[in-house]
Amino acid sequence: TNSKINQMATEDVYLKNKAHGNLWDVALMKGFWFDYIVSQNAGKNDYIMPVWRKHSQQLPFILIGFSFFFLALWGCAYAVIKKDKKFYPFIALFIFSFLMLGNDIPYLKSFSTFFSDHIPYFFQAFRFTFTKFSILYVFSFSILLVLALSVILNNIKRFKYGSVIIPASFMLILLYYSLPVFQGQFIYKNLRVEIPKQYFELVN
Repeated sequence: TNSKINQMATEDVYLKNKAHGNLWDVALMKGFWFDYIVSQNAGKNDYIMPVWRKHSQQLPFILIGFSFFFLALWGCAYAVIKKDKKFYPFIALFIFSFLMLGNDIPYLKSFSTFFSDHIPYFFQAFRFTFTKFSILYVFSFSILLVLALSVILNNIKRFKYGSVIIPASFMLILLYYSLPVFQGQFIYKNLRVEIPKQYFELVN
């Protein structure tokens, strides 16, 4: 359309999303927010997610991220092989959202390009590809990941302490993977609102 916002932002936002539309970033769930730079309170420019950027560049994070991704794929294949139809909707969501996010993966990118070329206003409506499809991707990804982990857990129950060691290990791995969340990085610091002192005085 000819609206001002489309003229100013559509192409720029699309390119920023496409920069993270490769297999590496989609597998690790890294979106364009990792590249956003804004003016901070001290007057200097900085990334809005500097802690997450540094954390996601560590080798253990990358290895864990790809392990989760391949486990989700395994969960997908397992459900298909076993013909477990209750997982079919999640598989469809996973594949669709993956293809939409992977708009810079060779050969696979033609899927999202088809929608942009043949559906009017699709390009404008979904220029923020990551924010539109990442939730569907993470949701279906999590279901298939848990399916794969449950298969592993069921197969190691016959080993002594296996049913304890594997869940405990997974919890520790997940804790490291999401460590910045527990360091106050779940919400962008400049968006936090300080609770007025009068509120606590009223409660007391």
